[in-house]
Amino acid sequence: MEDLVDVYVLDKNYQIIGLIDDFITLIWSRKYYDTGSFELHCGASHAKLLQQGVYIHRNDSDDTGIIEEFGYSSDDVFGNKVVVKGRFLKAMLAERVIDSTQKFTNMAAGEVVKQLINTYCINPSEPTRKIPKLELANTTAVGEAITTQITGDSLLDAIEHICLEQQISASIKYDFTGDRLIFNVWQGLNRTQSQSDNTFAAFNEEFDNIAGADYNKERGYKNYAYVAGAGEGAARIIEVVDIMQPGEDRRELYIDARDLQNIDSSGNTIPEATYRKTLRQRGLEKLAEYQPKETIETKIDLYSNLKYKEDYDLGDLVTFVDATIGVVAEQRITEICEYIESGELRVDVVFGQEKLSILQKIKREVK
Repeated sequence: MEDLVDVYVLDKNYQIIGLIDDFITLIWSRKYYDTGSFELHCGASHAKLLQQGVYIHRNDSDDTGIIEEFGYSSDDVFGNKVVVKGRFLKAMLAERVIDSTQKFTNMAAGEVVKQLINTYCINPSEPTRKIPKLELANTTAVGEAITTQITGDSLLDAIEHICLEQQISASIKYDFTGDRLIFNVWQGLNRTQSQSDNTFAAFNEEFDNIAGADYNKERGYKNYAYVAGAGEGAARIIEVVDIMQPGEDRRELYIDARDLQNIDSSGNTIPEATYRKTLRQRGLEKLAEYQPKETIETKIDLYSNLKYKEDYDLGDLVTFVDATIGVVAEQRITEICEYIESGELRVDVVFGQEKLSILQKIKREVK
């Protein structure tokens, strides 16, 4: 593996300024809903190169990382070493905010996301907001039709809210051949046994394709929302969003959506049916953040019956079976973390939504 993985250091124009093929450790965390991240440990001889670098890229991956942290340390095993950390290219969308209300009616979720990118990053009204080299992928629309309004969020947050509710993903890749950044919205493959379009992928210790697993299920969820929009008192428009499943207890959430306008740019009142669709979309996005968290974290045997990136990959919907505790779950692969150290590759996989950190829970409550 050490001979196969090279790390290229790029300048601000994505030009290669150096190569690192003798790193100590590389952690490459790919995420379906969130922005992926990396961590690179290497000898101190690479310090100057990494201080000059802006991005890093692997020869065997289509992800590119933004260098956001640079550190220097010393230990008894490796001596002096440099550590750089950062996130993948999608993180640059956090530097744009949706400063004016954007309204979309009955548009595929993936197209809404692409239009936001076009408005704020590719053809913005202010030229300085343009992200150089960025283009939209020419792909088919994904996601269901939605009606929504967005104001004030960072572009990254707005896109991730839509993607989570629709179980789709967005990414930015650097195309070396065309010297361009490609923004795409996509969805992982369904590899469960209930479909016939793709090969099956089932993970089970009895199949010898995983090595142990940590299983966690949180029951703190919401399934019924009151979304309060425009108006005052008894005249306030309130949309009810009910996603209760048969047999579930009712667990309510109140959402103050006064920021969603029922007046268009010409000062005309938006038809109530259309406005209620906007409120419903807000409710669905918020409820998506409160869904039951069934998470399985496991180490993958790379030499088993299933081949990484061929039989399964990030975003795929797969089957996980644990006979010991009686769990059979169809879950999406939401994170794949690659660890490369001493010439060896280890892959850890997360099925299902990650457990929320304390900061994420606080952010969810104050939005």
